[in-house]
Order: sequence, then structure tokens, then C-alpha cells
Amino acid sequence: MESLKSSIMSQPQPAPRPKVGIGVIIVKEGKVLLGKRKKSSG
Repeated sequence: MESLKSSIMSQPQPAPRPKVGIGVIIVKEGKVLLGKRKKSSG
């Protein structure tokens, strides 16, 4: 049982997928404004 557990734990994990369209960055006159979407629909 221990060998099965160690083989599962040693397998590489898939990389996390990037999230698309979750926010906005605006840079103006040396200031930075960060905005984040409220819901998945917009």
C-alpha cells in the first residue's frame, strides 16, 4: 500500500491553467489602477 501511495505522490502535477479576462491594469501618470471582474459573466 505504501508503494502505491508514494508512486501517486511522486507523479508530476499539471500546471495550473491561467485565468482569462479576470481584471484590468491601467497605468497613467505614474499611477496604477487595478480592476477585477465581479462575476464570471462580467
